[in-house]
Amino acid sequence: MDEAFEFFEKSKASGFPPEAPTYNAVVSAYCWSMRIDDAYRIVGEMKELGIGPNARTYDIILVHLIKGGRTKEAYSVFQRMSSETGCEPSVSTYAIMVRMFCNENQLDMAMVVWNEMKDKGILPGIHMFSTLIISLCHENKLDDACRYFQQMLDVGIRPTANMFSAFKRALMAAGMENTVIHFAKKVDKLRNTPLIA
Repeated sequence: MDEAFEFFEKSKASGFPPEAPTYNAVVSAYCWSMRIDDAYRIVGEMKELGIGPNARTYDIILVHLIKGGRTKEAYSVFQRMSSETGCEPSVSTYAIMVRMFCNENQLDMAMVVWNEMKDKGILPGIHMFSTLIISLCHENKLDDACRYFQQMLDVGIRPTANMFSAFKRALMAAGMENTVIHFAKKVDKLRNTPLIA
């Protein structure tokens, strides 16, 4: 790692300015070593040179902050992203934050982040829907889980077999057999709908 950092510094000194992907690799290396302050220093350097950071830079930092248990700091970084040019959170950024809040059992915050994402016109994928819906089921927030499951179906996303089974089990355990039947019919209809090219 030290050799890589040394090469990075030599290349800058030789008049070969690194590009954003190279800087992101250095940020990632510092984060993997849990040298977050050094990662922030590199972000500052990127700003000074006018070559970033970008959403990917911050996604790297967010993952490692969360991994290190620094969730409040991660949320603070996430909030600052929108105010920085070129750093608008991406769907992967929102996925990172929703997963973080679900893992921390802060489902209200997960839904706040989710709604912010939707307000910006960003469409979540199956993994985000699955994370949120299953977390809501675990917390027995079944009305919310049903609402998000319906949203998923409304945008044409088919649930995975594992996710749908877990969702059905939670509803059945709560005595919501009619809701299970209702969603099973909708899922079957969606599965039988041909994909449009």
